[in-house]
Amino acid sequence: MGFDFSFSVQTFTYVYFSALDVISQLGGIGATLNIVLGALAPYVILGFMVEFAKLLTRKANHKVNLIIIK
Repeated sequence: MGFDFSFSVQTFTYVYFSALDVISQLGGIGATLNIVLGALAPYVILGFMVEFAKLLTRKANHKVNLIIIK
């Protein structure tokens, strides 16, 4: 009488990533900051342009009011 024994070993490997691991995969802290600043730059520039336009509008209105008063 023959016995056929076959054993298999199943191995589970868990890999955990932290925030620093993700940053290092992106190329370091400097590269991550460049990505973040690059994404925020259009909003900062747009905000500056809007505030500058408001300033120019106030200046133009102020000059017109001064001319009317004189």
